[in-house]
Amino acid sequence: MKSNSIPVYNIILLSILIITGTIYKVVKLNQKFPQNNTLQTQITPDTAFAFDLHGVIFTLDPILVIKELLNTPITKLFYAFMHPYALLNALHLMKKGEVAEEVVLSLEKEPELKNLICTGLRIINSQRLIPQTIDIIKELKLRGHKVYIFSNIGEQSIAMLAKRYPDIFAFFDGISSTSKNDNYIRKPDTRAFEKFLNEFNLEKSKVIFVDDKIENIKASISFGMPALIFTAPYNFKKQLNLT
Repeated sequence: MKSNSIPVYNIILLSILIITGTIYKVVKLNQKFPQNNTLQTQITPDTAFAFDLHGVIFTLDPILVIKELLNTPITKLFYAFMHPYALLNALHLMKKGEVAEEVVLSLEKEPELKNLICTGLRIINSQRLIPQTIDIIKELKLRGHKVYIFSNIGEQSIAMLAKRYPDIFAFFDGISSTSKNDNYIRKPDTRAFEKFLNEFNLEKSKVIFVDDKIENIKASISFGMPALIFTAPYNFKKQLNLT
């Protein structure tokens, strides 16, 4: 007889998820963002904008994450959770700051866990839009500026989000993501900034980079690309003098 109650293992996993999410938020809220992060360059008609994805345009949706977990057979989740390779390798990659997609795809190395890759990709891409950011991007487009996505998100993740939000991705003049083919070169690595500029034939002095991570902002400025830290849509709008 099939029980309608949520298995105890699901409750354990959801509890871990909630605790981890809470710790992450506390750490993020205590980051020391520059209080006077103002542009050191003038915005001209040919200024382009490069937006990070997670934390700027999208944010993780805990409800979608929980739905994905509940829709996954508990035996798969429990096996993955208890599997020593999955745990140790994922923790190692996360500690190194690797791309989330790379962490999930690392399950390919363990035959018993391959069938969890699709589930893992759906979970890490359980994102919801930040509508106020989209409104700002629309306004920039109306003013004639080109807008790009410059993200550490992997190619498969980009494809999943673009399929879910085709109208949103249609706003952008180009999308730069990390790839398994280039060993997931990512911000704040200088090579990621060079790759982005080369992909769209852009001059770094004519691009304003927008990200919610201070290390990426510092790397961009050191590279010679003007940058603005993103803390909230309202603050970003003020920084651009769009209010």
